[in-house]
Parts: sequence; structure tokens; C-alpha cells
Amino acid sequence: MSILNVLIVDDEFFARKELTNRLYEYNENYILHQADSVDSAVDVLKRNKIDLIFLDIQLMGETGFDLLKRIKIKADVVFVTAYAEYALRAFDVNAVDYLLKPVNIKRFNNTMERILNKKKLNISKDLTYSDQLIEKNFDGLRIIKLKNILYVSAEGDYTRVCVFEENDMLLYRTMKRWEEMLPKKYFCRIHRSTIINKEYIEKFHKTENSNYVVEISGIDKNFAVSRTCLPNL
Repeated sequence: MSILNVLIVDDEFFARKELTNRLYEYNENYILHQADSVDSAVDVLKRNKIDLIFLDIQLMGETGFDLLKRIKIKADVVFVTAYAEYALRAFDVNAVDYLLKPVNIKRFNNTMERILNKKKLNISKDLTYSDQLIEKNFDGLRIIKLKNILYVSAEGDYTRVCVFEENDMLLYRTMKRWEEMLPKKYFCRIHRSTIINKEYIEKFHKTENSNYVVEISGIDKNFAVSRTCLPNL
């Protein structure tokens, strides 16, 4: 599974904490580094191969631009700042994005999506049916075995994961991301809002009004199959 090495550079503890929470809400796999100054950031960069940097502008009398002058950086850089007036300068030094504090969740996720697509960090090639995910939601961390996932459904800005003989889990992850991650041999998207585990299909049939539905073992409801997703099933 691909691991993303991330460095957060900000001289404010709570700003670093907010970005850390945003990252884990996005549910990638990270090795996370933090720095509160240009000097400490240079030290981290010299000792580690960093893939992505979230960089503040004002850093204890120096700036994020000073860091870019001090050391050659191959990582993608996203500026995160309260100052809108530095945006043009940020893109002049080839920043991937420029986020304003407080960081908007949707805006942050869009940025992450673009970065991961660019890096082609698609973990679906590595996940197998016997793998498990460590997920963080509002209640803390949980381990989810892929083979125990019954279905995933869209729920507003979140997705709900229904797991065999466990409580459902609400995560901030897109349906598109789930579709990329889950092994296609076992999981199938049957609707824009539903992905099912084919191992738990109990019945697949056509209704009186000529729509198709799927019944899943242990679930007391039918799942609609859209016309566009019907060939997948």
C-alpha cells in the first residue's frame, strides 16, 4: 500500500493539529512530520524523503518562501495561510495549491484528490480481499476487514460503511475513492450512491416496474441497481 510522507510546517500548534485532523479525515496512509520553523523544516527535509508539504507563510520572523530558497524541494507544496495576498507569489514558485485558514474541508479534499491523482497513488492495485483498513471516525480508530464489508453508501458529504456483525461507520471519503480502493473482483458499484460486496448477494431480481434490485444477506432492504451500473453487476 502506498504511504505518503507529509510535512506540515506551521509555527502554531493548533494550525498543525487542524491539518493533521484534515489528513486523517481524508483517510490516506501517511508518515506525518511536523516543523514549527524554517530551520526545523530544513532538518526534516534533509533526513526524510517528503512527498507533500503543507507550508505556512509567516514562520517566526521568516517565511515559507525562505524555506524554498534554503533547500531544494522536490515535494509538492501547498501553502496554508491566513494571508490571501501571497497567492500569486506562491504559484510563481510552482505551489500545487493555496489554502486559506481556516481550511475548508471540501477545498482540502479537492486538493488531496488532485495531488494523489498526479502522483498516481492508487492503492486499489495493492488491496486484497483479506486486507484490513485502519479507519478513523468520530468515535476513534477501528479496524475493518475488507471481507466483512457488506456495502458502502453515500450519505451527504460522507460515506457509510456497513460491516458484518459490527456497527456502521461514517467516513469522510468519496464514493469514487472507495471504488478505486476496493478490489473489483469482490466489490461492485451498482448505483452512484452504493457499492456492494458481491459475496453477500442473496438475491438479484427485476421488480414489477422493470427496475433491478439486489438483496444482501442480513440487510432488511433492497438496493437499487441503476441502468448504467447494470453491466458491472
